[in-house]
Amino acid sequence: MSEHPLMTFGSDFKTVDEFWGLWNAQTIRGFRELCSSYPSKHCQNCKDWLDCGGKPYRPIFKNMITFKYSFYYDLLWIFRTWENKNFLSQKKLVVFPPSIKNIIKIWFDRPDPVLIDSPFDITCYWISAGTWGSFMVPNKIFICPWNNKGGYWIMTT
Repeated sequence: MSEHPLMTFGSDFKTVDEFWGLWNAQTIRGFRELCSSYPSKHCQNCKDWLDCGGKPYRPIFKNMITFKYSFYYDLLWIFRTWENKNFLSQKKLVVFPPSIKNIIKIWFDRPDPVLIDSPFDITCYWISAGTWGSFMVPNKIFICPWNNKGGYWIMTT
């Protein structure tokens, strides 16, 4: 059945009692639980579970990156972008300036979240202004979902 068996009759166990002792040992039980678990908490109620089987996920990661919009964080990054515009310009970063158009767009037309497993609980916030992405310790990511074509501002020196 496998070139790498969990246990082998004759060398690892010789009786039924020895088999059950090994089968219920922490190492093998933990392996079985990992193999039979959902690869992600989002798989538990997914209507596509039987077709998909959780293929995009790796079973070692149990947490997800959650995508949200927060008006508070959007305003915070608008302020930070405006406040640091000279510094960002000196670093030659792609920056999306505050604009009413982008605020309204992110309110009503948010990008579809991407299902990503992570070894940590992380919240990703969509923001309307700033650089393409930034990280805030310990577990927040901020992303401007815009591309730099079509008139978006690229700051340079």
